[in-house]
Amino acid sequence: MLLTYTGVSISAESINVVTQGVRGWTVTIFLALYLALVIGALISISKSRHATPTVKAIWFLIVVVAPFLGSLLWFTLGKPKAPRRSKSSADH
Repeated sequence: MLLTYTGVSISAESINVVTQGVRGWTVTIFLALYLALVIGALISISKSRHATPTVKAIWFLIVVVAPFLGSLLWFTLGKPKAPRRSKSSADH
């Protein structure tokens, strides 16, 4: 028993269970974010209008071979930027 205070005792086993639970949730959250990133990249590639089928196939291959890096590369380098509207075109 590590600590006893007003009838509540905390043991090493109970601390271990709590930290495993926290680690489990952390892993689950990161796994969900990872999957969302990869699936989002694959969907974004498939819906891309600027890329030819060959370019899409290459990006799919990159994301499948190196999912995390490939997804990051797609969103930073491969995905076209949305055109910015100037104030003059927004006024008309």
